[in-house]
Amino acid sequence: MAQLVARYVRDVEVAGSSLVTPTFYFASFRHNSCYFTGRENLLHMKTLILTLLVLVFVTFTACDLSNESNYTPGIFFLQNPVKNNQDTLRSFYTDVPGTFVMDTVQVGDTVKFLIYLDAYANNLQNFYLNHAPDSAAKIILPEASSMDTIFKDNSDYAKGKFYFRDSHSFLFFPFRYVALKPNLDAKLEFLVVSDAVFDNGFGSNSSKIILKTPIKN
Repeated sequence: MAQLVARYVRDVEVAGSSLVTPTFYFASFRHNSCYFTGRENLLHMKTLILTLLVLVFVTFTACDLSNESNYTPGIFFLQNPVKNNQDTLRSFYTDVPGTFVMDTVQVGDTVKFLIYLDAYANNLQNFYLNHAPDSAAKIILPEASSMDTIFKDNSDYAKGKFYFRDSHSFLFFPFRYVALKPNLDAKLEFLVVSDAVFDNGFGSNSSKIILKTPIKN
């Protein structure tokens, strides 16, 4: 919740607002308070003030003493995976946190992915993309020449190790996944690491997602 509130405040500031953001938030509710009178109005005002205090507190818990915000990075699928350029695949939650399962694909299918990495106010440092087992599928990455402008020379594309060259707060990353052999335990693993620092232990500078990709004949 702290990150969501802090992200909201940051987005409003980027749009051109300033520290008067809570005033606008308060005014929008004040407009509705015309339906309250006397004690109800007082109670409503107290509730609004308490809400604002909570928002301010939660916002500051996402900041360190140097006034630099830190956020847990995120991994997002900008669209559902597309199989063979025509069929949309769905993904479902599992009972294991951070683990999802995708619709079954068949040997020979090619699945297109478009993922989005976001470090918010921080910078991306490392990104890892692995598939297991190696014999079940093949990963086709973007052209090496385009990746070389973003990732350091010590990155190992073949092993799914990507180290960011400069300061990047977000990245769109497309790739293709080719099913080679039947394997119901096949999966993709995504891990992103940022330069965020959480001294209080209420956050993490990394996020991981596992996507199971069952393959049938």
